[in-house]
Amino acid sequence: MDIRIQRGAGGGGGTGPFAASAVTIDKLGTPTYTHLQDMHDLARAAGHVDGGAITDAGAGNVNVAAGQGLIRATSADTGTLFTFDWPATSGLAIPSNTIRYVVVEYNAGSPQVVLYTSETYDYRTAFPLGFVINEAGTLYINDTPHSIGRAVGRLSRRNYEVDGRTRAHALGGLIISETGTRNVAVSAGVTWLRGIRDSFPGIDTSVAGTFERYYRNGVGGWTIETAQTQTPNDNFDDGSGT
Repeated sequence: MDIRIQRGAGGGGGTGPFAASAVTIDKLGTPTYTHLQDMHDLARAAGHVDGGAITDAGAGNVNVAAGQGLIRATSADTGTLFTFDWPATSGLAIPSNTIRYVVVEYNAGSPQVVLYTSETYDYRTAFPLGFVINEAGTLYINDTPHSIGRAVGRLSRRNYEVDGRTRAHALGGLIISETGTRNVAVSAGVTWLRGIRDSFPGIDTSVAGTFERYYRNGVGGWTIETAQTQTPNDNFDDGSGT
């Protein structure tokens, strides 16, 4: 990895290539990792960035488009992480009634796309672009790469679409209970939404605070009763609206 640094006051003094391993970062004492290359290696992961679409080539074969990604030379988490492009690959055969995993390999510095028979890639020196099932001659292509581009945004979207607002289960809390004379209590707790952490202090309506009560109005909507402190023990929602 090389970068260029502008030298001299006011941008003068010319430019020159510097290896990222020669550019130091702020540090305390004498740490093990001290350079820009170290931060790149430690902070990012191997995987797909763009390209690499898997398509049906006919006769039980698939083609894989050229693409770009990051990959390590070794399986160590601290191994050098390289940016690279891989070439398009054609005519990868998927035997009938099998599943094959489409994988990009480091391959001693000459990255290649190959097929694996099982999920044995290490996500460092090799990562998947997807998998293909050949069921009696019909191919089912799952174009699902191990994508590391725009990772934070993807993770936030995934969390929202899968979990919505989620209770922090490890912390406990947000438990509904009865207190006093049919009053409602909810213990303090924490929720998460799109990476935002919200704290709820808890409530006890026998002491302070209120809740809203909803019941169906009989015509497809809801009746809302605000500022409630007690829940009734002689009414229930039968859908009639009364």
